[in-house]
Amino acid sequence: MKWSATPRSAKSLALPRRGLARLRGSASLSGERIWRSWSLILIVAAFAAAIGWWRYVPRTVTSVRGEPLGHLPSGVRPSDLNLLLVTLDTTRADRIHAYGFDGIATPNLDRLAREGILFEQAVAPAPLTLPAHSSIFTGKFPPAHGVRDNGGFFLDDSETTLAERLRDRGFATGGFVGAYVLDHKWGVSQGFETYFDDFDLTKYQSLSLGSVDRPGDEVADKALAWLDRIGSRRFFGWVHFYDAHSPYQPPEPFASRYAGHPYIGEIAFVDSQVGRLLSYLDTHDLARNTVVVVMGDHGESLGEHGEGTHGFFVYQATLHVPLLIRAPFDSMAGRRVTDTVRSIDILPTALDLLGVQTGEQFEGASVVPLMTGARKELGLGAYSEAVYPRFHFGWSDLRALTSGRYKYVAAPRPELYDLQQDPTESKNIYPERPALGDRMQQELSALERRMSAAAPAAKTDVEVDPDARQRLAALGYVGTFVAAASSDRAGLADPKDKIELFNLMTAARETARHDRESEEALHALERVVAQDPKVIDAWFMLGNEYFRRAIELNPGFAEGHLFLAKLYLDFEQNLDEAIALARKGIELAPESEFAPLGHYVIADVYSRRGKPAEAQQEAARGRALESRHSQTPGPHSRR
Repeated sequence: MKWSATPRSAKSLALPRRGLARLRGSASLSGERIWRSWSLILIVAAFAAAIGWWRYVPRTVTSVRGEPLGHLPSGVRPSDLNLLLVTLDTTRADRIHAYGFDGIATPNLDRLAREGILFEQAVAPAPLTLPAHSSIFTGKFPPAHGVRDNGGFFLDDSETTLAERLRDRGFATGGFVGAYVLDHKWGVSQGFETYFDDFDLTKYQSLSLGSVDRPGDEVADKALAWLDRIGSRRFFGWVHFYDAHSPYQPPEPFASRYAGHPYIGEIAFVDSQVGRLLSYLDTHDLARNTVVVVMGDHGESLGEHGEGTHGFFVYQATLHVPLLIRAPFDSMAGRRVTDTVRSIDILPTALDLLGVQTGEQFEGASVVPLMTGARKELGLGAYSEAVYPRFHFGWSDLRALTSGRYKYVAAPRPELYDLQQDPTESKNIYPERPALGDRMQQELSALERRMSAAAPAAKTDVEVDPDARQRLAALGYVGTFVAAASSDRAGLADPKDKIELFNLMTAARETARHDRESEEALHALERVVAQDPKVIDAWFMLGNEYFRRAIELNPGFAEGHLFLAKLYLDFEQNLDEAIALARKGIELAPESEFAPLGHYVIADVYSRRGKPAEAQQEAARGRALESRHSQTPGPHSRR
């Protein structure tokens, strides 16, 4: 059909106009639909963009208690955070550069201080490795978790550790320790899926400190290999560096760099290993979502107050420890906290930073408010104890309470110090301010009552196997675990009056270890028993020496050979010598009522060296011989 150009009447145009209107209406409707469609698309796009923006824009994170923590790096959620705990054994806070000591370079610890929080007044609960670490992992003071000393105690399975809490929430957990005193048998391995404590006790001919610890670079190697293996799993890693423990033998170049100051050299070496861990986090993009905690377990006296190492007193030299925490929150960088904090605060603080809610009340407290600057003080009282004099020598134990600037030491002669005016504790102000001291004693007693009410059963009767006993002795923890029968301290000697005897014992042991014929060691031990006849270890060591001299005078003295073999097995370090003495005693008197003891000594050594068949054969000989003498009781009982 063609369209005519001839004009039409209005009537003839009516229908086309209605059609046009319909067309216009239809076009208008279509445009509206299109507009609505585009609007919907734009809304969806804007919503999606908002979600993406919200996912990556820094936003304030709150703790499980509702306190603001600050912003995390872009793309990091609280559920992404890992934890790396590094414990520095035997490390004084005042021997680290970030704490004001100019005689050392600790660039990696200094870096953590710049990028995180430095706590100026962190206090250890005990000057011994196992109790201090047990407090870190449980959030409890030693009387509450029951681990009061090294060796004779272990952390009971009833305790729930930091590692157990994080493992149960899906964290990969790995622990890497540098000394036998933290071997899994003492209980601190609870919760760790991987625990590196591979101390092969069968391979040592002569046992010494060097054979029961491992250098920090080996510990770091194992920890870094574990981080490689776990891939992208959320993790809690614990790395323990033991190097600053005596004897101080730093590797090069630190030995030369700090010639004449080997303790400082050891700390500098440990700092280099901390640097390896930090570098790994950097290169694997883990620094942005990993909380790093570095803490000393206890310090070292270095001769202050007459104490050479640690464990005997509760002065600041062994209790004031470094604590550095670097968290990815932007509110927690470059801050120094002056308030008192404790080892027991690590557990609740770590859970707070990681966003882990347990609903539990801990003896320790989260120090996050100090880290963010929300609070300047928390008013935390720090309990510390030294039970070593009591458990090993029968002298009084020591307990301390640090509250603000003051520190009270409960001893037969009480002590009170103003740490602000007298940080080295050179002036006891208790005679001048007895009222303050007595008030702090009351606070200490109330705290002890609370801890005792929740304390587990005493673990002082835990049997320590012979190998463990030897390793602990080699670590410098001398003493025969004397049970503290009660809390009654009346009449017990003040450790301040016994430090000379303790040092004599320690020196005699070290001298005898290197020179078995030392007259100096013998005379030192005789001085000890003359001044205090109740020191069991001195008598034990003297007995060792007297037996040795007896068989020198009478080489045919069979019993002397046998008993000395037993002493070497129990207390000394040379297992080959123990076997030789036992065989000589058996050879001299094969049918003696004491001969079974020789067979049992040899069986014991074979067992330790992984030779069960030989051990069983030798033990059978001893039992057979013993049965023939069953009608003649004697001191040839088995272990």
